[in-house]
Amino acid sequence: MKSSKYYILTIVLFLLVIAGVFYVSSAKKDIYLQRGKTSYEKHCANCHGKNGEGLQLLIPPLTDPKWVNNDSIVCIIRNGLEGNITVNGNPYNSRMTSNYTIENDEMADLISYIRHEFTKKPQRIKLKEVSEQILKCK
Repeated sequence: MKSSKYYILTIVLFLLVIAGVFYVSSAKKDIYLQRGKTSYEKHCANCHGKNGEGLQLLIPPLTDPKWVNNDSIVCIIRNGLEGNITVNGNPYNSRMTSNYTIENDEMADLISYIRHEFTKKPQRIKLKEVSEQILKCK
C-alpha cells in the first residue's frame, strides 16, 4: 500500500515539474514576443501596418514566409532595401531605409514577433543567428 502511495506521489510531482517547465518556457516566449511587438510598433508599423498588411502596392506586407523566414531579413532591416521585389505575387518598388539603431537582441525579438504574428510558419530567430547574419550583410 505504501509503495502505491509513493508511486502516485512521484507521478504527481513529475507532472507538476513538467507543467512548471512549460509555464516558464511560455512566459519566456511571451516576453520576447512582447518586446518584439513594442519594437515593431516603434520601427515598422507606420509603413507596414499594424498587422503587417503593408500599404496596397506601395509598401509590401510582412506576411510572406519566403521573405520574413529568410535570413536576409536581418540585412534588410539593418541596411534597408531598394529596387524591384515581389511579395505574395505582387510587385513592389519602394525604398526601405536602413536602421542602424536597432541592437541585435532587439532585432531578434522584432523578427521573431513578425514571424509569429504575420506568417503561418513562425520561426524564432535567436541573438546568435542575428549576430552571425549581421556579419554577412553587405
